[in-house]
Amino acid sequence: MKKICFLYIDEPYNIYHSLSIAIELHNSYESDVTVLCTERNYKFVDETLKKSYARNLKVTIVRPYWHFTLSHYIEIKIQFRYFIFHRYKKLLSSFDGIVCSLYNDLLLKKFINAQSKTKLIYARHGIANSAYSYDNKVKGFDYLLLAGEKEKKVRHSLNQLVKDHYCIAGYVKYDVCRDMITKDPFSNNKPIVLYNPHWNKEHSSFYKFGYSILEQFANQDKYNFIFAPHSLLTTRNKSIIPEIMRYKEYKNIHIDLGSEASNNMSYIKISDIYLGDVSSQALEFLLHKKRPCLYLNNKAQSDSNYDFDSWELGSVVSDVNDLLSKLEEAKNQHESIYLEKQNKEIAKVFYRGEKSATKIAAFSIFEYLNKIDLAS
Repeated sequence: MKKICFLYIDEPYNIYHSLSIAIELHNSYESDVTVLCTERNYKFVDETLKKSYARNLKVTIVRPYWHFTLSHYIEIKIQFRYFIFHRYKKLLSSFDGIVCSLYNDLLLKKFINAQSKTKLIYARHGIANSAYSYDNKVKGFDYLLLAGEKEKKVRHSLNQLVKDHYCIAGYVKYDVCRDMITKDPFSNNKPIVLYNPHWNKEHSSFYKFGYSILEQFANQDKYNFIFAPHSLLTTRNKSIIPEIMRYKEYKNIHIDLGSEASNNMSYIKISDIYLGDVSSQALEFLLHKKRPCLYLNNKAQSDSNYDFDSWELGSVVSDVNDLLSKLEEAKNQHESIYLEKQNKEIAKVFYRGEKSATKIAAFSIFEYLNKIDLAS
């Protein structure tokens, strides 16, 4: 029986990218599955397991050497994963496979016993949308779960794939979130604009345009507006929270800085227009339904230098002057310019087969670990 670990020690959105695989391995294969998560993430794991009617799947809370929970920002600063991996190195070395979500999890290699057969399986934490998604660090993992043919093509061109050490599974997060109940935070039928800025200061639209955008939506009554940034935007910049929350008083504005709804595709499902910059959630938005997208380029770079796949699937602007007019233009251009592109590209990005991504991924991991065992 294979011992397989699923690791959730960072932001809770990682849970939605692989927890259903843990459930499938637990329910359908001869696998001893353990979920290791922080106290902060336990409630998200537990709620997802309950919604999936998972039974008797082992969940263990892991902590650094200190027995209290620090803010995630402080944990990031003090490299908390180093202390977790050091404290649980014996346990981590006992698994046949550890399913990971981040390049940072490659630090495990420093703590796993040299005699251990443990393999690191990369499930990622979002869809590839930029050069960073294809960093050569990925070659440090033993097995890769790919979302579609486009990712396979790019990784193959970069010499990042080894025969029999990867699988095109599809998008597991879609399986986890597809049937979750979605609540509309507004009590009217006005169209909803979802603003989803990234946290990275180099590319995020928020630092240059964010407050202007909030102000413009506060002073109009045509649209409802959801402000749901990448959770690290405010985790890493606590000082901006009071100014943002000032806009919570407006009935047409809903602010979410990191609840379950901001991670489980709830806002993606109910929104009519996507407004953002470089987040891979733009591609998730189009996976559910093809709709208008407006991307904010904070560098005013030329079209030829675009590094983000999603920018080919909607209008791109370099300022937010008269943003409502730009949204109307994006709506008007959607069917004539972008709808066909969206249909073609999303089919390449996300594999959709007869079996779910979860079932394909679980089977491939189980088969891989068994073949490795037989080969040794």
